[in-house]
Order: sequence, then structure tokens, then C-alpha cells
Amino acid sequence: MRTLQAKLILSGCFFLSILSGLHPVLGQGADNPTADRVLSAVYEKLAGMRSLQYAYRLELNYASEDYHRALPGSAYLEFTPSDTLIGFRYQVEHDNMKFVYNGTESFVLDQDQKTMRLNTSPEFQYFAGITAFYNSLVTLRKAIPALIADKTIGKSIADTTMDKRECYVIRLTLDRRVIDRLGGFSELGTDRKVSYEITVEKESYLPVQILQRNDQNQDFMLTAFSRIMPDAASPSELSWYYSSYADQYKLTQKKALQPLQEHTAAPDWQLPLYGSPEAVQLQQLRGKVVLLEFWTKNCGYCISVVPALNSLVKRFAHEQVVVLGVNAHDTEEGINSFYKKNRPHYKSVFKGKGVSEAYGVGYFPAIVLLDKAGRVLYQGEYDQKKIEGLIRTALQ
Repeated sequence: MRTLQAKLILSGCFFLSILSGLHPVLGQGADNPTADRVLSAVYEKLAGMRSLQYAYRLELNYASEDYHRALPGSAYLEFTPSDTLIGFRYQVEHDNMKFVYNGTESFVLDQDQKTMRLNTSPEFQYFAGITAFYNSLVTLRKAIPALIADKTIGKSIADTTMDKRECYVIRLTLDRRVIDRLGGFSELGTDRKVSYEITVEKESYLPVQILQRNDQNQDFMLTAFSRIMPDAASPSELSWYYSSYADQYKLTQKKALQPLQEHTAAPDWQLPLYGSPEAVQLQQLRGKVVLLEFWTKNCGYCISVVPALNSLVKRFAHEQVVVLGVNAHDTEEGINSFYKKNRPHYKSVFKGKGVSEAYGVGYFPAIVLLDKAGRVLYQGEYDQKKIEGLIRTALQ
């Protein structure tokens, strides 16, 4: 979940895509490719590879939050059908970090601090949160069959030239959904259209870049690919095992986050209330149904869920229901900027990093719903239908 969520600076490729002009592909038939035909060709290309090596540049530009970041990196992927967890093993490097999954265990090397974190039993959600897979070649390989089959997705195709290469640009428009990093889909809690422009080189049918935008603001995410090497040779065998790095890196263990169990009492806490000299203690809210939304300022999904939470506040305005944001680590200045731009109709407490960890929150936004006795009814993503149903039941 989500937390994919970052923002970048416009790259040269993005400007080229705009300035070169896009000319719609006209006509029908084999000589005039459609979006689905080109997507099929891209899928056949990617699915036919036993391994894949490439460089990437992920650019995150959340102008609505004044957040910009660029993440260049490199990846080696080796597709292993026998791996039923994610279907491939990998070695990825960016920001002086190296991420390795050998099909059994995963580990992360901090090349600056010379430390190593080991996960001997990784679960699917662990991989779904890896930044390097955001709108990546893995995303396309896993998502394309579903994208082709889904007739509710708006699709179009155009011609363009990028870096003197003839390319197609496939435009996809999804209603209230985004494509997950490992190819699934996540529902959005707000009425928002999300568009993807996938640029594909005509000669090779290899992706050049993926641009993601929405119809609510100027935020965008751009992943550009280069130096793509199909069926690349594997790194050395020893490089796949954490024991090979034990003499250079100190093994550290990061405490695993454990979400609260349903029907158990939520731990009490007291945190300062944003915009007020007062503090809020959870125990003071007993007798009311409490929805806690854990959020951070630089989180696109946290922004997109605000209108839905505002609607929830309005719907239960005359009931014993409290909607309260819990900001994990932003400054009061950052929270003030978020409130001015996005206008939540509910209050927030802050300095909530310790509470987030105690509640097992590993992504943002995360929802924890409590009954009138302070017991956990739900913890997870914002699912409006489910949450409203639980609230109504708890009020009875």
C-alpha cells in the first residue's frame, strides 16, 4: 500500500514528448496499430525474456505539495516461473542502496553505513512497496494482460519522435484506479481520473518511459528507461546471498511492524492537536466511533483521500463519530501547508511517529477504525464502502 508516493522534476524526455508533438494514428487494419496491438507486442517482448537488465530514472513531481525528487538506479531481473510469490528474483541499486531477492530471502545493503537488513520470510506486500518497481518494466509485464482485457479503460495511440527514435505513445485513462507496482490495481477513494502515457520504441517494441498524471492537479510521476539488455547475464552466484557480504556489512534487524488485531483494544496515546495548544488523548474519545487516518504531507494518496474523508465527516456530522488525522512526522509548518492546499474538514494530531509504529502502520494513508469501547474494527487502506458499513453497524 501506498505509499508510493513521491514527486519529481521534469526530465528532458518529458519535454521532448511534449515539444515533438503527438500525431494520432489514423485508420484501422494491420498497417495501423491500435493501442491494444502495441501493448500486446510489448507484452510478448517482455514476457519472452528470461532475464532483463536496465537503467531507470524515476522522477516524482508533486507540485501541489512543492515536492520534487529524482531517483536514478539500475535493475537486474531474472524471471523464475517456479517462484509463486512474485515470479522473479532481482538485484536493484539506487541511492547507494542495494536490494536483493534471491527467491527465498531478501536483504538490503546500505553502502554508506555499511549495514545490512535481512528478511528471511518476505511476503508479497513487502515487494509491492519497493520504489524501484514504481511504473517499471515489471509493472508493464504483469499489468498489460489486464489492461488489454479491461474495456472500461480509455485507450488511444499516437506517433511521436523521442531522441531521434520513432515511437508510439499509448494513452490509458483509469477511473478512480491506479496501477500497482507489481501489476494489480488499487481503488482510489476520490473521484479522480488517472492517465498513463506509455512511450514505446517502434523498432524494438521496448518501453522508453511511463508518465502518470491525474485530472485534479499538475502532479506527475515519470519513469524513463535506458540501456535495456534482454536476457542479460546474471550477476555472480555469490552476490545473491547475504552471507557473501557479512565481512563488509553489519547485520541489523529492523523491528517488524505488526498491525493491530481486530477486536483488540487499541493502545492509548496522547498527542498535540494541530492548530491548538491542547492535546488529544485517545481514551478521551471513548463512547464514540473513532476513525484514525495516519498520513504524511508528501503522500499523493493522502491528498486524494481528503475529499472522501470530508464527505464522511459530513455524512456522520450528527452521529457519535470522530474522524481524526494522525500525522507521523511532519513539522507544523508542513502540516499547515497541507491544510491550506487540501482543506481537510477534520482535525489532526501530530508527532505521531511512535503511535504509527505501535499501531503497525507501514504505509500512508492507513485507516484504523475503533468502536465506542476503543476496540479495533478495521485496519488497512481507505475502503469507503466497507468503512461506512462498519461505522453504521458500530453506531447501532
